[in-house]
Amino acid sequence: MTVAVSAIGFTREGIKKGSLGAGMMSWEANDRGGGVVAGGPVSTLRRIGAVGLSGTEKSVIGTIAGGLFALISLSMEPSDTEDEEYESWRIER
Repeated sequence: MTVAVSAIGFTREGIKKGSLGAGMMSWEANDRGGGVVAGGPVSTLRRIGAVGLSGTEKSVIGTIAGGLFALISLSMEPSDTEDEEYESWRIER
């Protein structure tokens, strides 16, 4: 998670110039009349980029991600026509 946050421009040194993070901060500041909201998306990502996630935050994210994965995998049933569908999309050369 911290790597992804850094990749979009929220680093230990601050928000990287010209990054997606800089664009997000600019948009939010313009939208809010000159500043970003404490606890909002930009300030939260900036904190994660600067200091990382706490153990509790990692646990919550892991639990949510695991639950979503379980729901998605349970909702996907094998298709009896999977091979037929594949054949219909295949391009003959």
